[in-house]
Amino acid sequence: MENYHIYYFFIISLFIIAISIFTYEFIKSKTNIFIFILIFYIFSVILLIIFIIFGAFLLKIYENIFEEKNQNCCASFLD
Repeated sequence: MENYHIYYFFIISLFIIAISIFTYEFIKSKTNIFIFILIFYIFSVILLIIFIIFGAFLLKIYENIFEEKNQNCCASFLD
């Protein structure tokens, strides 16, 4: 479970790529700045929600593994 931070790195990388794409498209198309900010804000909120849900999922997995290790450790002392 030591490699769970790779998933966070992947999500942050996607966020940086999205910023780059949105910036490139904005400069290329010369659209209204408010439309650009609105689209970027909506995308950021969606990505943040995914990040929080995925982080909570990984935290739950980590807690389950930690509890199993503690139960195995204590069981060996009780025997």
